[in-house]
Amino acid sequence: MRGSSRRPPPHGKVLLAEMPVEKVIAMLPEKLEAYTANTITDRTVLLKELEQVREQGFAIIDNELE
Repeated sequence: MRGSSRRPPPHGKVLLAEMPVEKVIAMLPEKLEAYTANTITDRTVLLKELEQVREQGFAIIDNELE
């Protein structure tokens, strides 16, 4: 999503979780944009969340985009 002002799709966590961690790290911008007060803006927190998505097989978007 680098260089994009568009909001990420809600299924973005699932797509990122399916990618190799190294590729996700390389793709993520240094600063993650906040869309709401609940948006994950810390890369480490997002990577942990993606690990959880991999383990459970689904993602939850808890008011992170709207």
